[in-house]
Amino acid sequence: MYKVRFHLAKGEHYMHWQIKDEEDEVVYYDPSETNLKLTNCTLKNQMSTAEKIFRGANKSVCAWIECEEYEILSPIARVNTKHHLRFNPKTLPFWHVPGRDYHNLDNCFIKKMVTLGPEVNSL
Repeated sequence: MYKVRFHLAKGEHYMHWQIKDEEDEVVYYDPSETNLKLTNCTLKNQMSTAEKIFRGANKSVCAWIECEEYEILSPIARVNTKHHLRFNPKTLPFWHVPGRDYHNLDNCFIKKMVTLGPEVNSL
């Protein structure tokens, strides 16, 4: 199982996709150079931390995507997506589809997802 998240800590890998495997080995991908295809995914969130951030606390890591596999795609690959998915605990403390009725998608299983730049979308 892999944990995928958007890395927002200042430094060399700021605003890169971070992928951590079960042995805690970490790789980073620049979203301007690489898109990722994720398979058998679950949207994860530490709700208590996300709610604190929603109420004004400083941001910290509280959400990620767990997936069984990932594949590196060319950034120019054309991909038809179903839904843009979003997590920003300053806006809402759970995964959701922007512009919809904002249902909480935490722990939802999604068969295939793709990153397009800094965004993540279902296929």
